[in-house]
Amino acid sequence: MGRQPSKPKKKMITRPYFFKVLIGDFSTKLRVPPAFVKNFKETLPTKVLLKSDYVGQLSWYVKMKKTKSGCYFTDGWPKIVRDLELKLGDFLVFRLVNEGTLKAVVFDRTCCEKKIHIRSKRDGGDDHKGNVMEGEDIKRRHADSPEEDGKGAAAGAPASPSSSSKKAPPRLEKPLVKHEMRCLSIPTRVANEARQWTRESAVIRGSNGRKWRVVIKLRTKGYRRLDFSTGWSSFIRDNGLSPGDTLRLDFKGGRDNLIEAEVL
Repeated sequence: MGRQPSKPKKKMITRPYFFKVLIGDFSTKLRVPPAFVKNFKETLPTKVLLKSDYVGQLSWYVKMKKTKSGCYFTDGWPKIVRDLELKLGDFLVFRLVNEGTLKAVVFDRTCCEKKIHIRSKRDGGDDHKGNVMEGEDIKRRHADSPEEDGKGAAAGAPASPSSSSKKAPPRLEKPLVKHEMRCLSIPTRVANEARQWTRESAVIRGSNGRKWRVVIKLRTKGYRRLDFSTGWSSFIRDNGLSPGDTLRLDFKGGRDNLIEAEVL
């Protein structure tokens, strides 16, 4: 018999990028390339979350405005220029995480990633007016919240000085594969550390603040494990995730069994 022709390999779907070299007057607004705007399949969002990994993780909300001359980052962009110390000739790379979130990396004239020091209230800098928070500040906010802290002091009681220095929450970080578009197995180590064996559901919170409730189902066929089942596919679909995307889940716990999700 003749050799059967091999099936063509499926192309891996990747997240779209665009870059901008800062020239001219970039301090008040930044034009988004028209070809990139086409990635917003439905209505163009009026506001997006722009994230960067400097000093933990920083995020800003910035308005997207469409005019006759194109689409621009407007309200919120001048603050990003100040916080990231953007200068003429800097080179920015943006990646679309989902239709409401982008991640940015800044390079300077050395052609290397720019070194940036973000000042905060603790070292006498700008208070950021709630638009940008350092990673450690976010951790402290969740640790102090009685709603999300299943253990510890009663509601309204001040947090102890060591509350922000607690060890990091259990984390699951992995590239997704095809069958995980429908359900996701929680590794035994993570399930043990996050005390998930007695949980029946969890609330997953995306980087834009949106939440999804998912059912946690115990599987005993083959080997004992926990799966995110009902609700998981909705989370995948709503965030536009595809096989090959890397997902990070931080198990915060608390009354609602909160899990914070981020697409890397």
